[in-house]
Formats: sequence, C-alpha cells, structure tokens
Amino acid sequence: MLKYLLVVTCIAWLGSLFGCTRKPKVMTIEQLSYPVIRILDTSPEGERRLYAEIILDKEALSLIPVQDLWYVTNPLVIDSNANVLEMKDIKNEHGGLWAMINPTGQMPVTFTLLQRKETGIEIARDLIANFNFLRSDLDSNRSEIRRERIRRATKVDEIIQIIGEAPPRNPAKVEIDNPNEKGFARISIRDGNIFKEGIVDSNGNDVVQSSSSMIVDDIADSLALVRFKRKALFVRLDDGYVSSEDLDSIDGFQHAEPFSCGLAMVMVNDVRFYLDSKFEKAFDLDFNFAESFHQDRAYVKVGDQHRIIDTRGDTVADLDYDEVNLQSPFCWQVTKIEQEKYLSGFVDLNGKLIANLIYDSVGRYDPEVKRIRVSRNGLHGFLDEYAKVAIPVLYEYAEPFAKGKARVAVDGRIFFINTDGVEVPE
Repeated sequence: MLKYLLVVTCIAWLGSLFGCTRKPKVMTIEQLSYPVIRILDTSPEGERRLYAEIILDKEALSLIPVQDLWYVTNPLVIDSNANVLEMKDIKNEHGGLWAMINPTGQMPVTFTLLQRKETGIEIARDLIANFNFLRSDLDSNRSEIRRERIRRATKVDEIIQIIGEAPPRNPAKVEIDNPNEKGFARISIRDGNIFKEGIVDSNGNDVVQSSSSMIVDDIADSLALVRFKRKALFVRLDDGYVSSEDLDSIDGFQHAEPFSCGLAMVMVNDVRFYLDSKFEKAFDLDFNFAESFHQDRAYVKVGDQHRIIDTRGDTVADLDYDEVNLQSPFCWQVTKIEQEKYLSGFVDLNGKLIANLIYDSVGRYDPEVKRIRVSRNGLHGFLDEYAKVAIPVLYEYAEPFAKGKARVAVDGRIFFINTDGVEVPE
C-alpha cells in the first residue's frame, strides 16, 4: 500500500512540474454582468497611461477609441460580479485607412475574454484603486479618500459609483491662428495626449481635416504647405474640403519649402529642384543642395561647386570657397579651410566679397536685432545685416543679444551693451 502511495505522490509531483494546470476560463461578452469596468493601459509617445472607464453594455465594450487602440496593452475587464478578465487577441474590424478618416472615432473590435486565476472583489479593488481617473483629481486629499472608499468596497457596484464621481475629462483645447488675407488659418487641437493640426476658413469651417499626422508649415494666399506623415504637400485651399484620405492619396515630396520669389524648393530622392506657380519644374537643373529664393537670389550646390543663381536658373556667381552659409537676407558667409583652420568672410547677393576672410568663428544672424556675432583671435564683436562692423571686435567675451542687450566683458569687467555697442544697465 505504501508503494502505491509513493507512486501516486510522484505522479502528482511530476504533474505540478510539467504543467498539469487549469486552463483559463473563456467567457463571452454576453456572459458578463453589466455595467463593467474596462481598464486600458496605453503608452502614447512613451508616456504610460492607465485609466478605468465604465462600460454600460456589450456594444460599448466592443468599441475602443482610435487614439488608444494603437497603444493599448494588457486591457482588463471587471464585471459587476467581480470577474477579472483579460482582453486577448484584439482585432480591428476596419483597417488603418478607416482610422485615418476617423481619428477621434471608436474602432469596432473583436477579442477573447480570459478569466484571470486571481479574481474577485479584493483583486478588483487593488487594481482599480491605482488608476488614472483618481490621479485626475485636483485635490490630492480627495483622491486618497476615494481610494480608501474603493479599498473598503464590498461590491463592484460600489466601485462603479465611486468611479462615476470622477471629474469630467478636460475639454479639448482649440487655438486658431490669425487668418491670412484670404481668411485661412491654422487650427491646433489638443485633446489629452492627442495633438492635431488642420486649416479652417474665415467662418471657422474645416478646409483641411485636422489630423495628428499633419503639421501646417505655411499658409500663403490660398496655398498651404503641410507635412502629412512622411511627405510634404502643397494644398490648394480654394478647391473644396480636403480630407486626410485625400492627403494620403497624393505622392508629395521628401521635403519642400514655401514659395518665395515665385518659386518653391522641393526635394525628391535627395535631389533638390524648384517648382513654378503651376507646380512644374521651373528650369531643368537639379542640385545637391538648394535654399529658398530671397531678393531673387538663391545659393545652390552642384557636386562640389557652390554658386548663386537667379530665378531663371542662370548662374550669377561661382563661389570658390569650401563652405557657404546663408546669414542675413543680404549676405552669405563664405569659408576657406587652410591647414585645418577655418577663416570666414561674407559675400553679397551677387557673390562679391564684402568682408574679408578674417573671422575664425561666426554666429547665426539674429533678425530681431539685425546683428551677426563674430570672433577673431579670441576677441568678439558684431556685424550688421550687410556684414559691416556694427560693434568692434574688442570684447574678451560676448553673449548673443537677448531683449536688445548683450552681456560682454573687457579687461575682466562684465557689463551689458545695446545693439550700437553702448553700455546699458543690466
């Protein structure tokens, strides 16, 4: 008898080692006791967010907000009988195109409900007491009181009642830029963690559908430049309503700049060229680098050759320098590299040298004060927008201008100057 008992014990022990465990119970949405509490764990933009919501019926349980759907992990359902279940194998009934057209909609989904091994009112209380509907309370003392009420609840119905006392979600924040001369304006909408941009007309009606996949870069007259997903697009605003589906169907560009001097610089497959007002290639030239036109001039690069061109694509000047950088609207910084030493000067819009290559460091042009910070042999000063000396290069230290003043130092004394180099109070 003892021998048989040992055999049975060994079998039981081996069974515990090799998985003779109870399979999770599968439940259907019809078997749940409503209302239920659904807990979603989402991580939009890397920020983890958990929140509990009350679901009144099976139809509502079969919908998940589109903005949450893409990020949701480990969703749970707790029904009124304190059954704790996991939502597994979630599948969208519509595809990504539907979601783009309905970015704030509810996506129909199917799923499997598996009852957790650990279930019941105690587990439900511990789960729900930690979620975000409580953290949204402005008064932290009120949150703690509600948590304690949840932990003492004996029924799920009591927990649902406490959840129902949560403050309403903050309404979406909507901002509309000042309209342009045609009445078109960028609209931005922030709804929780979701940020969307679009374009409206003078009556506030949508012209380009707001989308979290779009950034409005520029609106000029009746033409907008937007970035939608990974492409840049020009959109005519007087041709009727433009949906996200419309934008998705256009090929677009790898990069684009707004029209300036009647031309727009665009990039396709890392090659840059210019479009005219008919969206046709302005002249049969491609460039390694190209910038937007200003004053009917643009700096471009073909191979290793730097040049300035006009709006017909004709070469105004070939620039025999190692580097060229746009500074003010009236000059370019040019640089020669000799024995690993960088020396910079400036040329005008026709490529004529207007400041010799004597500066070993050059800052960025500040359009607010119309000054360029430069350095030579360890001393600092400022040029104007035409690369003429505005403040002599004599300071041992000089910061960029801020609110019309710059901090400088001479002979160890630190003080502030204005844009004319005159000392001013701090």
